[in-house]
Amino acid sequence: MASIIRVDDLQDSGGNSYLSSNGSGTFTTSNLGIKNTPAFLLLSSGNTTISDNTWTKLTFATETLDTDNACADSKFTVPSGEGGYYQISFSMNMGGATDGNGNYVQYKLYKNGSEQTGFGVSFNSSGSPTIIEEMDLCFSGIINLAATDYLEVYGRMDVPSGSVTTNTGHFCGIKVIGA
Repeated sequence: MASIIRVDDLQDSGGNSYLSSNGSGTFTTSNLGIKNTPAFLLLSSGNTTISDNTWTKLTFATETLDTDNACADSKFTVPSGEGGYYQISFSMNMGGATDGNGNYVQYKLYKNGSEQTGFGVSFNSSGSPTIIEEMDLCFSGIINLAATDYLEVYGRMDVPSGSVTTNTGHFCGIKVIGA
């Protein structure tokens, strides 16, 4: 014979609810620490011009997701009490060099205004300049962040006779639970 336990609200010894049901199969969790937030997704639309060999902050004009209102001016700032490990990724499509030539394309994650070693992606050609008419580069990694730390994405390119405009890309992150 099977046993059935029916409850609509589970509480801790202090009377704080941490799991409840409305009786129709819909559950609400509170204080379980199992939500993957903060989370954010910023998209770009070709609005950053990068001059030759100059680290330039990339612009992400469209905020698609920002669970904790932690994004502003193409920057994510860790909210108070939300420090921990974060899965971060970014990508950018580059195109439109004025002379079509280039030797390298680099994108880096910056934390609190400083380049994060090992958190970037680059393409380097060898020999004479290589034609770089359009290129997609992306990066993904996990970084430990404290409250008030902030992240930005920067790009640098070799465009010998002018500048290049980034086209489309994304900058996103989510807090990793249980890490």
